[in-house]
Amino acid sequence: MGSGEFIDFDTTRKHRTHSSGSFGDVSDDTFLKVGRASKASPALLPVVNGKIRTVDSFHKHPIVCMLDVTGSMGNSVYVIYEKLGTFFLEIQKNNYLEDPAISFAAVGDCYCDHTPLQVAQFSQSMELIDYLEQVYIEHGGGGQSCESYETMLYYYWKYCQMQNTEVPFFFIIGDEGFYDTVKGDHRRKHFGEALATDIKSEKIFEEIQKKFAGNVFLLHLPYGGDDKKVLNQWRKMLGENVINLVDPTLVVEVMLGIIAMTMNTRNIKTYLDDFRTLYQADRLKKAVTGPDDTEAKIGTMRQILEPFSQSVKALAKVEVQGGLPEKSGSTLSRRR
Repeated sequence: MGSGEFIDFDTTRKHRTHSSGSFGDVSDDTFLKVGRASKASPALLPVVNGKIRTVDSFHKHPIVCMLDVTGSMGNSVYVIYEKLGTFFLEIQKNNYLEDPAISFAAVGDCYCDHTPLQVAQFSQSMELIDYLEQVYIEHGGGGQSCESYETMLYYYWKYCQMQNTEVPFFFIIGDEGFYDTVKGDHRRKHFGEALATDIKSEKIFEEIQKKFAGNVFLLHLPYGGDDKKVLNQWRKMLGENVINLVDPTLVVEVMLGIIAMTMNTRNIKTYLDDFRTLYQADRLKKAVTGPDDTEAKIGTMRQILEPFSQSVKALAKVEVQGGLPEKSGSTLSRRR
């Protein structure tokens, strides 16, 4: 895959605020690019012409970004979509990973949505924008505080092939819980598995955790009155890898911080220094007017990442080919 110049959706941002202002601004350009199609592109469907598609990575650091595109996400789904266009560039620019590749996925509800599962091939650079622009934001869902996250995880367990992998990452971005079972009916319909039966979601989480070396993270957006129930369900499966994404405009920066701390290239203090530089440069590029909110954003970022920075998993070494760097001063500082 190529690694040329990467288009940043923010270059056309006009600071147009929509109904969910607390979730940040959404550019006119983003609304023109996403959510207008009446159905998903065949290039993103798990099965095309009766044949299951696989997603394949031959890169050192495959990364999955799975985004909930149901109605409960509101305008935050557009904010996150817009930010995802910068993810690959920021990884490269800051040297957080050598040879990353990203697979974007969009998930809805297999019980009621027309297109609940969309998945893009692992790619780098301009190809990522091409895939993002094909994502169909259905804004569906069944209103029962669950979406089909577990079924998409099943897809990546069974139909994602990774070679030459050193450290992989899997980011789930959403607000709701998952169903207890991957239904055989859904496997037959969406993956063409003629003899499929039900599988408990607990099994799926166990296998996807193995496949991605424990680096499976939920970036959780608040979900009203059922929020505690949803968080408890996810924590039973992912433990300390459940991250409260209280500000969706920081989605990419949060993923970058998790990567940097997992790879031991930064601790919480040095990553926040990086973030300060990035954020101030971004404000300057966009000629943002009004009071400087840099310190407030740094405080929010610290709130989001501090629990992970002190977690057991942030300090553990992943047993995969190539491994992680040896102990460093930053590792020791996080243990104290």
